[in-house]
Amino acid sequence: MYSLGTDGGPIGTRTGRCGQAPVKVQGRPQLAPKTARLPEKSKTVVHRNGRFGADFGPSLPSPGGRRWGVGSGSGTRSQWPEQGAGRDSADQISARQYSLGDLASEWLLDLQVMGRSPRTLEWYRQKLDTYLARGGAVSLDEFSAFEVKRYVVELQDRSLAPNTVHGCFQVLRSFANWSHAQGYPIDPALLRLRAPKLPQVEMESYTQAQLDAILDCAPCPWARLAMQILLGTGVRISELCAVLVDDFEDDGERSFIKIRRGKGAKFRRVPVTPRLRREIVRYLNRYRPRSGADQVLLLRDGSAVRMETCARMQPAWPLDRVPDTRSP
Repeated sequence: MYSLGTDGGPIGTRTGRCGQAPVKVQGRPQLAPKTARLPEKSKTVVHRNGRFGADFGPSLPSPGGRRWGVGSGSGTRSQWPEQGAGRDSADQISARQYSLGDLASEWLLDLQVMGRSPRTLEWYRQKLDTYLARGGAVSLDEFSAFEVKRYVVELQDRSLAPNTVHGCFQVLRSFANWSHAQGYPIDPALLRLRAPKLPQVEMESYTQAQLDAILDCAPCPWARLAMQILLGTGVRISELCAVLVDDFEDDGERSFIKIRRGKGAKFRRVPVTPRLRREIVRYLNRYRPRSGADQVLLLRDGSAVRMETCARMQPAWPLDRVPDTRSP
């Protein structure tokens, strides 16, 4: 409780020790002095090189072009770009700090999270490793439209197939699009760069005599059915090996094969012709071994057919002896 004194100020009371009578204090109550601000605790962070620590060392560039940093756990930011410097100058300074190999590894991890298949990831990795190994850009500021054009011309001078050159370009531009979407400073001209044109090639198809000759080369029932499905539906070998018995849908009038995980982890249904439907039903009833495996294609021991098995069986298929019955 506080009461007013003779001078109009409050009179405070405080209790003495050991039961002494309260002592009146003239004047306003005295507040406790402000304590000195405690030093901020340093935050434990993970550096780009994978080391833990509170001392950031040199300031790390941010995707937006600003440079942030903490010195010895002080919790303060480092200097901004110089006053009057343009946006392009800040981007060039920050782009020089990014290693192209580190960003490529981050991109591949992002693709893996998005559900890309191991074969697709390996294809991307092979194209990137080839580019970096042949004297490509080292940092992001060197990765420009001119650099990509130079690399494409180099591949064309090596007389590589047009599809190979086009695939290498698509990988580099996809990487540039991802970098731009993540906020990294990228050359705008690279995003507008056109892909090299592919020559138009006439698609050739097999005649019925050629199809019969191919099927006669099949060494076993599962290989014969595999070639029939590949030729009749156009599915990939990896998709074919993953087809389960329950993925074959047959309602008596129409039949489909469900591809649960196609390219880009997409689902689709592939129509089946009546002739192919008859061959699938015949294989399931007559030739498919009894096994606990759920795949359609099984070996004699009951194990599932894998892509490696198809690769080992391919030399046993003498497709070079298929007669050419096309008209001249």
